[in-house]
Amino acid sequence: MLPKLPTRPRFLVADDAPFVAGRVARALEEAGVDVIGPACDGAQALQLWMQTQPDVAVLDFEMPEMTGLQVLQAIRSHERERCPPRHCMVVIMSSHVEPSIVECCMAEGADLYLNKNAAFEQLHDLATRVGSA
Repeated sequence: MLPKLPTRPRFLVADDAPFVAGRVARALEEAGVDVIGPACDGAQALQLWMQTQPDVAVLDFEMPEMTGLQVLQAIRSHERERCPPRHCMVVIMSSHVEPSIVECCMAEGADLYLNKNAAFEQLHDLATRVGSA
């Protein structure tokens, strides 16, 4: 039997702003992870998530079709139905800093909420930690 080869963590990126999606993808790739996407709206993000089952999903809070919060809720619902359960880390990114939005995302199961103005270095650090785990 052949030994299982180590796989790089897979990060789904979803943002309707191509510039932001590209910056996120580059930061993650530089940290040594595989990037899925980017998805340009929430519906495409959920579809990619269902098809690929990534380790981490980085979702923009405001997207067409489905918001990042709606995608998060769908992911958590799907995970509850899975046997055995598998947790996907979900990071919500937004330029919104209102505490009520952050609290809502965290209450719905987000693992991390990042402000877009400071997110790229934090995402790089996160990807490095996930990649070395």
